[in-house]
Amino acid sequence: MAQAPGVRAAIGLGELPVVRQATFSLWESQQAMQDYAYRSEKHKQVIKLTRQENWYGEELFARFRVVRTEGTWDGRAL
Repeated sequence: MAQAPGVRAAIGLGELPVVRQATFSLWESQQAMQDYAYRSEKHKQVIKLTRQENWYGEELFARFRVVRTEGTWDGRAL
């Protein structure tokens, strides 16, 4: 995901890092986020695995509008 077109920053979160992660990501636009989420073959495969292997007891998908930024993420201004 970190190299996907339009992603500004992404980190993995989870109890089993590397194997079963959730993500937090910042995108340049809603369109870039949707292109990755709904058109990326790699992302489609991960979603399929989460369903097949019942990775999560709960799921949450939330979108927030950034109103202000300050500082950097991995040395890049956001």
